[in-house]
Amino acid sequence: MPKVLLINKLIDKITEYLKLKGDQVKVEAMGHVARVLSVVITYGIIAFIGGFLLFFLSITVAVCLNHLLESTFLGYLIMSGLLFLLVIVLLLVHKTGSLQRWLEGLILGIGDPKEKDEEDHE
Repeated sequence: MPKVLLINKLIDKITEYLKLKGDQVKVEAMGHVARVLSVVITYGIIAFIGGFLLFFLSITVAVCLNHLLESTFLGYLIMSGLLFLLVIVLLLVHKTGSLQRWLEGLILGIGDPKEKDEEDHE
């Protein structure tokens, strides 16, 4: 066989290998994106429902406080004050950066622990 033919075969094989490797990387990337997106959507739904829960729970507590205090507005005022304090505490925690570090750890820890063990052994 002439050398040119062997070189052409070798180039074809290398091209095919690179194409397959590129396809494999695409599939793996799509898998990672799908996993991250599913976690983001799940936490988004939980946060949305949690927001409604907080809203209705706050209204319920405010109405109960109104009834206990025999007032039409003090319960709402007290609940608003408590929620305002909660926001202040969250802002202070955010300012220290601990909330951001916790969220980054949560986001970076999304991958499957079994998968990380397999990558370490390779």
